[in-house]
Amino acid sequence: GAFDRFFAPVERYGGTVARLLGDAILAYFGAPTAHEDDPERAVLAGLAILESMEPYAREVKARHGIEFAVRVGINTGLVVVADLGTESYSEYTALGDAANVAARMEQTAEPGTVRIAEATHRLVAPLFEFEDVGALEVKGKSAPIKAFRVLRTKTKRGRLRGIEGFSAPLIGRDAEREKLRSVLDSLIAGRGAIAALIGDAGLGKSRLASELRELTAGTGTVNWHQGRALSYDTETPFAPFVDLLNDMCGIQSEQDLEIRRAALGAHAVALVGDQAAHAVTYLSTLLGIPPTPEEEETLKYLPPPVLRDRVFKSVVEMITSAAAAKPLVLVIDDLHWADSTSLELFEALLPITDRVPLLILAMFRGQRDNGAWKIHEIAAREYPHRYSALELRPLTEDQSADLIRALLHIEGIPATLRRLVLEKSEGNPFFVEEVLRTLLDSGVVVRDGDRWVATEDVADVAVPDTLASVVQTRLDALDTEVRRVLQAGSVVGRDFGVAILTELTDLGSDVPGALDVLLRRELIVESQNLPERTFTFRHAFTRDVAYSTLLQSTRRDFHRLAGKWLEERHPDRVNDLARHFLGADEPTRALPFVVASGDRSFHAFSIPEAIRYYRTAIDLFGDGDDVDLARRAYEGLGGSLAFAGDVDAAIATYQEMIALGERTQHAPTRVSGLNKLAMTQAYMLGRMEEAEQQLLNAREVAEESNDLTGLAEFHVVYCAVN
Repeated sequence: GAFDRFFAPVERYGGTVARLLGDAILAYFGAPTAHEDDPERAVLAGLAILESMEPYAREVKARHGIEFAVRVGINTGLVVVADLGTESYSEYTALGDAANVAARMEQTAEPGTVRIAEATHRLVAPLFEFEDVGALEVKGKSAPIKAFRVLRTKTKRGRLRGIEGFSAPLIGRDAEREKLRSVLDSLIAGRGAIAALIGDAGLGKSRLASELRELTAGTGTVNWHQGRALSYDTETPFAPFVDLLNDMCGIQSEQDLEIRRAALGAHAVALVGDQAAHAVTYLSTLLGIPPTPEEEETLKYLPPPVLRDRVFKSVVEMITSAAAAKPLVLVIDDLHWADSTSLELFEALLPITDRVPLLILAMFRGQRDNGAWKIHEIAAREYPHRYSALELRPLTEDQSADLIRALLHIEGIPATLRRLVLEKSEGNPFFVEEVLRTLLDSGVVVRDGDRWVATEDVADVAVPDTLASVVQTRLDALDTEVRRVLQAGSVVGRDFGVAILTELTDLGSDVPGALDVLLRRELIVESQNLPERTFTFRHAFTRDVAYSTLLQSTRRDFHRLAGKWLEERHPDRVNDLARHFLGADEPTRALPFVVASGDRSFHAFSIPEAIRYYRTAIDLFGDGDDVDLARRAYEGLGGSLAFAGDVDAAIATYQEMIALGERTQHAPTRVSGLNKLAMTQAYMLGRMEEAEQQLLNAREVAEESNDLTGLAEFHVVYCAVN
């Protein structure tokens, strides 16, 4: 009878009864089937077991005169689960300290109660009411374990994310919030708009955008899509628009190419109908999806400016159609880190706001020498009837004090705590939060009942002077393995998953647990769940600090392993591969990917990025490297410089290319350089006699070496010149 009442709640909440232990059972939540709320399910099952046992206990008492009681213990942690045994008998079981602690929770619980360890309490604290039973001496553990008795579910659930009580309304931004609300109301009424949130890191740009989105959440009145530029993607063409269009089309970066292409095609059909195939051809170029053979035939003969224009046109048509169907908000965060091509595309979107209900919201720092500031100036000059620029300033001292009170629910903040936080944060809301987190992590600010209080020694706490120091202090407080996972993620880049971090860190099954710790500490966020859990840094600054803490040798090792992993699984991610092998100080392995990145930038009409990649490739080239790669780099650099109007530099590049061909006795490089030098001299400078002499030299070398490609190029250029 008891076992019947044990099993039913476990099964109801999706758990697995693993073993019968005489007068007890062992159950798992999260193995073999995981749910995102397994800790909550386990606690609910425990409470349900006690509830179901009450009438049974009365029945046993009445029938047999026996006092009958049950107790439940719960813990959360990392274990190894497997079928252990022989062919004739095996058992599905968990091995690890987490299971042992759960058993100790059960053994020390009072009859008729559910006792949970602190590891579980952290995950479910906002959902239940508890009695703190203090730290318990537990057999097999050197340090006491904090434990809690679960009393009941809360009538009003709290927030699972963040630290309970550590939140605040938006302070000091009333004017900006009302202006954005007005813009959003106009959008819903059918009027397009452009808005900018301008300010330094941590002043609340993302928070304002988030609150704006909440105004329409669940109403179905607008569609909202977001892209983001990153500090280490400044040379990747269209980087924020890849995010944005993936979001629009429901594409995940780790999906197979076929799935990504199908999603893009379906979205294009829904928006542009008969023009879908045409749009997919060019949008695939932007999203890094390799072209089909048919698309390749279309693309390979297009000059870069034509290809760029068609990509731009396809994006404009897709967004215009989407906004015409339903009011649309497009957000680009950290526009100050966007590549030059993305800034040009962003500018091309501005006229759409005159035709359809589209709100373009840009967030960037107010650096006047940055491309994002030029966008601000263009919008203010050419679209004053659409444009609203909101420049965020640091909080005043009174506003900062209000924020501290709201975060910690402290009335009458101790003067030492107030002065300490105000001095360190300088009116930056994010800095305020991070300084307070440092105080919480160090135990200087502690919870007393339903509020936080400061201890007497607050004046003696060494709080960091800069945000970098604040973040560094938080990283130093992490366990070694957890910090190593975070550092590995900083090397990987914008997104990182469990598989690649496992490859880099050699921590094996400890990686998911470390990531869960980082999630709870709010250093990272989960960006997607399927097909693989993928994470990103909550703040780009945290990534920079984590990266800077690595020794050079460790950093090189991480970059090498990351490059090897990507090369095997995602060889099309040439920008990331170039970055990793450069970071690993392996120029020979980096060279082909740097050249390929230059080619990709050139074909995307991102000329400044192409020039940088090609020049890097030329600098990397050494004795023993593939001369054909150097040839591609010189060809790309010369073409990019010529296209940018720097004719002298283009000519010098082709002359260096010819010299390389002579030095290495590589005839195709020499012939190509001569042909392209002649074409540049003739077309751009009108030096026909010099050009003809270069062409005659090219023909002679090509014929001697049987370079048919170079000979064909000679004839094409010669006909054009003459």
